[in-house]
Parts: sequence; structure tokens; C-alpha cells
Amino acid sequence: MRDRLIIVLFALMAFSLAHAQDAHVPGALLVKVKPEYRAMCSDEQIEHPVLQAAMEALGQTSVKKRFSFVQPFIPDRAPDPNAGPDRRVDISLIYEIRFDERWDVRKAAKQLQETGTLEYAEPWFIPTVINTPNDELVDSVYY
Repeated sequence: MRDRLIIVLFALMAFSLAHAQDAHVPGALLVKVKPEYRAMCSDEQIEHPVLQAAMEALGQTSVKKRFSFVQPFIPDRAPDPNAGPDRRVDISLIYEIRFDERWDVRKAAKQLQETGTLEYAEPWFIPTVINTPNDELVDSVYY
């Protein structure tokens, strides 16, 4: 009986570890450039020499602004100064960086983060559905 319990517990642990793996796009990072380097950014390039050297070391293939249609965030244009703290988020400095897929994305993110020009660098995670909603009509939904 004890052996069966150990086998079941081991199987449950293995199953939970299999689901703990993060699904991400291989060879791709999402990064946000610090606002003080805005002048060095265009739609398809970040012209900071230290960051460019780090990206070339990764075998960078492309740099693309993630939200090219968004106007730059200007703090002086707050909607109402009496409304409290400004909680708007600037997404105009978020970029998608593609590089050699042989690199581990976490190591690549750390290497780019260490340049000091980025607010964050993270793998491009793929969202997945964990379960089906409790809806008896879910199979009749159409698009």
C-alpha cells in the first residue's frame, strides 16, 4: 500500500512539474526601454551602443516596436491634475527582439537587462487556457 502511495505522489509531482514549464516563443524577448533613452528609439531600431552590442552578441535578427501605432507618453498632458496620481502606462517603448533560437531566453533577457537601458526584459510568454469554463453551452459558441 505504501509503495502505491509513493508511486501516486511521484506521478502527481511529475504531472505538476510538466505544467510548470512556461510556454514562450523561442528566440524572442519583449523589452521596455527606459524613458530617458526615448530619443534613441525608432520603430525598428534602438540606437544605444551598449544595448546594440549586447543584441549583436545574441545574434539579433530583428527589433520591432510592439505598439507602433501608440503615440509617445508625455507626462505633462495629464488628463486632470486634481484627479490624483497619474496611473497611465507608457507602452510606446515596448519592443520585440528576435535573436538566435539556440540562446536560452532567460539568459538572453538577463544579459540585455544588465546593460542598464531597459526597464525590463522578459520571454514572450504564450498564454494558455488552464481549464474549461463551467458553462454547459460552451460547445455552442461560434465565431
